[in-house]
Amino acid sequence: MTAWTKPAQLLPEVRYRLLTAEDLASRPPLRWRVKGVLPESGLAAIYGPSGCGKTFLTLDLAGAVSDGCNWFGRRVTPSSVCYLALEGEHGISNRVRAFRVRNGAERLACVRFIAAPFSLLDVRDVPDLAASILAADAGGGIVIIDTLNRAAPGADENSGQDMGVLIAAATELQRLVGGLVVLVHHSGKDQGRGARGHSSLIAALDAAIEVTRDGDRREWKVAKAKDGEDGQAHPFRLEAIEIGRDEDGDAVTSCVVVADDQPAAPRVPKLTGATRIAWRAFLATVEDDGSIPDSATLEQMGGRALSRVVSEEAWRARAYAAGVSDGTDESAKRKAFRRARTQLMDFGMVATWNGLYWIGRAGLPPTGTPGHNGTNGPTCPAGYRDITGHTPVRVSRLSRPTSEQRTEGPGHRESEDSADVEVF
Repeated sequence: MTAWTKPAQLLPEVRYRLLTAEDLASRPPLRWRVKGVLPESGLAAIYGPSGCGKTFLTLDLAGAVSDGCNWFGRRVTPSSVCYLALEGEHGISNRVRAFRVRNGAERLACVRFIAAPFSLLDVRDVPDLAASILAADAGGGIVIIDTLNRAAPGADENSGQDMGVLIAAATELQRLVGGLVVLVHHSGKDQGRGARGHSSLIAALDAAIEVTRDGDRREWKVAKAKDGEDGQAHPFRLEAIEIGRDEDGDAVTSCVVVADDQPAAPRVPKLTGATRIAWRAFLATVEDDGSIPDSATLEQMGGRALSRVVSEEAWRARAYAAGVSDGTDESAKRKAFRRARTQLMDFGMVATWNGLYWIGRAGLPPTGTPGHNGTNGPTCPAGYRDITGHTPVRVSRLSRPTSEQRTEGPGHRESEDSADVEVF
């Protein structure tokens, strides 16, 4: 007779694998498509306001990845690139032509462009696009969707539900083709808040590049990266390229991205009221009454004469005469002048030492432009006006005194082969 025994308890099928610290530590490091910027796989975005140059930058990125070129000094692992140009075939055609004129006719040869309509909301479009990419043996690289707005007709970007559908569709496309899906997107009205629409988009991204513009100066920076370095700015400019002639014989142009490592021009604040009057009076005083700085003052300027120097008394008298204060008594004028003087010094437009004042670096007109050639007489850049609308004082070529000549007075000139300095 066989005794009854309790059957062994069957364990449920294991769905989750429990990893140890050693398991995690032994995993291979993150693989980069653009080192420190874009990973080899996942979901990413390039976003910025209209007119910032993000599409030109994206095409430049596509060219670097497809051709295996470093991008803004970052190492690139080459791969296939599929570019969905949903903003219009004509526009991307001109940009491609300009890129190849500037960088070589062989460039972008491995990029595949798609100009047909596409929607992340259409359940047929994502698998059909994935099938086309895989059929062209272009899986595992980068798929660029330019722009997210054009790929989401009728969607409410501010809705968490709609944005969730878009993210799910982009994620499914990435799962089907592998590699990295990059969404080109707009920033919101408040650029400080990042990409436009619901915050779930940024949360779902593995990487993000933010593009900004300040006048003619543009730059991109890493806004989000896994194990990458966020925040480093990379300035660039758009260079106009002639790509042909139209039927009327007029030039047809487009733009290309050129890295710009020149420092940004200092932002000069807008002057109003008494500060504006005091600044104009200061420029006029430097022009009419300024003297060449002596050696001690020149040393305080950093060894380069930034302008002629004036006394506070001469500047104050000119500011009083120009109406720096609406008050008639001496005390009101003195207070108004002091406030304006302090503000101009805080702005870096006026510098001082030992009772002498000169034009600070923030108050100088731009250099390296037509007209600013350092010759005698007026040399303001053509069309240049400072923030007050006042034409800057002229530039004169003055010689820097040698140690032997400094005792001979500020009017002494060196020999012709001595070093020159510019003095406003």
